[in-house]
Amino acid sequence: MYEHEVAKEFLRDAFHKGTLDITDSFESVRGFCAIFAGEMEVLIAINNCAFLTRQETEQLMRVGRPTKRTVREFRQWHQRALEGTHR
Repeated sequence: MYEHEVAKEFLRDAFHKGTLDITDSFESVRGFCAIFAGEMEVLIAINNCAFLTRQETEQLMRVGRPTKRTVREFRQWHQRALEGTHR
């Protein structure tokens, strides 16, 4: 595994454990979305940022480039979270 992959997995783990708070600024979220482009973490991060305007959300979606598959996975993840069966 390359160093950048190790760093990315470290960020992913920290994000899912709640120890990485990227919701303090638009720039933090944008950088996170660039790193995880095309992955479900982009949608989770954007969803967790109540301060975003519609324009900022659209910009982040362009940076994060979610796929149909990641959108479907996010919806399933979100539904489990709402039901209390989140893993």
